[in-house]
Amino acid sequence: MKRILLGLIISLFLILPVSAQNRKPVIRVDAFSFEGLGPQESQIIKTLFQSYLGNLGTLIYPDNQDLRAYSEEDEGFAGTGIIPDFTFSAQVVFDHNTRYVRVTVGDIRSGEISSFSSAYRTTGELILRSRAFMESILASGAPTETLSSVPGNAAYVSQEPAAEQINEQKIIGTWRGDQGIEIARLQRGGRGSAVLSSGVQMELIYTIADNTLYVTQNSANQERYYHPLPYPVARILTAEAEPMRWEFLLYDNGAVLRGIQIITAARYEGQKVLELVPNSARESAWVKTIR
Repeated sequence: MKRILLGLIISLFLILPVSAQNRKPVIRVDAFSFEGLGPQESQIIKTLFQSYLGNLGTLIYPDNQDLRAYSEEDEGFAGTGIIPDFTFSAQVVFDHNTRYVRVTVGDIRSGEISSFSSAYRTTGELILRSRAFMESILASGAPTETLSSVPGNAAYVSQEPAAEQINEQKIIGTWRGDQGIEIARLQRGGRGSAVLSSGVQMELIYTIADNTLYVTQNSANQERYYHPLPYPVARILTAEAEPMRWEFLLYDNGAVLRGIQIITAARYEGQKVLELVPNSARESAWVKTIR
């Protein structure tokens, strides 16, 4: 069976057969629109949205076709027999150091349109809040709370808790990592290290700005950073991938760092690399260990 890998994160290499997605709703991804953002940040936001959507449903990408053309009696999407359950579009505008996001989800069968709009200082905060909205709409079919009672145009109020104030004293210590990171240790002076699931150590550096912790790989790439990928794939990533990095906010009385991890993703078949995708991202969380 042909399997495609997207979204390589250290030792997380998610390979999802198409058959496993058949029970999920079909989501028509209409558009991603970015204004005022650089290509790197735009790619990060896009891949995270696609990752969330891909976990919730089967994605299709039409060519500017009219939603009103679809109904239960129609032959389906592009003549394939696939009728979308939902539509999705997202717009992000960067202005005066603020990221304004609007996410819209349409229910094909009911005709209801649910939307989420807000403003954020960082990409990580934007992504976490938007994820909560998309999960609520696509998992249950309706937002958990609305601002408007007008049918077909509900506005969602995110229930994601606010991030806490972050400083060096709060983040110093040992953290249990996720998806390939066994332990991460952050020290005073902006330095740290991580032990990966493969047993190899990675040096880290960090900074704090805009109430966000930025952690970056500070040691040269090596094949074991990409375990358990096939060696030929790991070798190419070792030579060409950008340093891994994380953007975290602080939650749960200083016990959890939650945000995103940004990497160079590998799309491959067998041992052949088909494409490298820089600035791919996924959600990440580290939990502080008890001394």
